[in-house]
Amino acid sequence: MLLTIKELSTWLNIKPSTLYLWAAQGKIPCRKIHGLIRFDPEAITAWLHSFEPSKISAVHHYPANRPAIWIN
Repeated sequence: MLLTIKELSTWLNIKPSTLYLWAAQGKIPCRKIHGLIRFDPEAITAWLHSFEPSKISAVHHYPANRPAIWIN
């Protein structure tokens, strides 16, 4: 079942106007059906997970020959 703007705005706790803007800008996965914007819950869940930091990117890599903190 696809979600409406109102349903998704309640789920994400954001204003409907923000969802309309994001949909128009292509910032959130959505479908337009006869001019109505609808959201696939699975696509939204995947989109939300895309903002979680990965384990690799969360680790800081410092050069082996340099300290982690540089003092000028």
